[in-house]
Amino acid sequence: MNKKALTPLLAGLITLSMSFGHSFAQSEQRASITASVLNVRSQAAISSSVISKLYRGNQIVVTGENNDWYSVRLNNGRQGWISKQYASIIPSQSVSRSANSTGAVVRSNNVNFRAGASTSSRVIRRLSAGTRANVLEKTGDWYKVDINGQQGYIHSSLLTIAQPQSVKEETRPVVSRGTTRSNVIQIANSQLGTRYVWGGSSPNGFDCSGFVLYTYRAALGRNLPHSSRDQSREGVYVEKQNLELGDLVFFDTSNDRNINHVGIYIGNGQFIHASSSRRQVIVSSLSEGYYQRTYVTARRIID
Repeated sequence: MNKKALTPLLAGLITLSMSFGHSFAQSEQRASITASVLNVRSQAAISSSVISKLYRGNQIVVTGENNDWYSVRLNNGRQGWISKQYASIIPSQSVSRSANSTGAVVRSNNVNFRAGASTSSRVIRRLSAGTRANVLEKTGDWYKVDINGQQGYIHSSLLTIAQPQSVKEETRPVVSRGTTRSNVIQIANSQLGTRYVWGGSSPNGFDCSGFVLYTYRAALGRNLPHSSRDQSREGVYVEKQNLELGDLVFFDTSNDRNINHVGIYIGNGQFIHASSSRRQVIVSSLSEGYYQRTYVTARRIID
């Protein structure tokens, strides 16, 4: 084939490649991992090598698909493949211009300002209550915001979006009991991804009971013992089927008939806790096999 014939062919292939890449980028979505642990593979095949691992609740950018596999982009920029069976696509939606123009306010102290819309993303810095942000967009449960020229992501439960005055006037006060429970959940969620440190009870690091101690002290000014076994004697007993936001759930993870782990119930059958195995504060399901087997009891601290 001569050069004259080859040139138009190459130009056509380049144009097609650029067009495909553009439409591909436009269709990017995020997915939430539903498996306890999910292998990220180098190719769309179970026999391919494992290049990373994802955990339940992690969010990941989906860049394409091939039969039963999603192509994903990891936080370090590397591409990989995960099984569709263990990932749930998160619908994306744009924040209205009114919310963008009026901005938002951080609800509590020590809120993680992250580089991506995932609890596994790098923490850029921690924000204090009252910090103002301009909302750029919303993806799933996360807001992409701009704070003094720096862009990042904050979980939606930790931001108050400014609303027009007419909307504010129609808002009815929330009962104090609900507000109290909401405060506990907000403080707890603000520490998602904080590292696990044995004996820790501050945003520099938590163990399980230290995380509960910190959350209740920050949210309610309530001092609890720094021991899961001692915390299981606080408050009043509550049946598992009657759990409410902020209740403490306890486990025997050593199978020695002693309570040695605690978390905070956040609704929908889930609880937030400082996990020693995952080395950070995470959200887990009470129906997950491991925690279903090791569950012991629950206590209600909030009247």
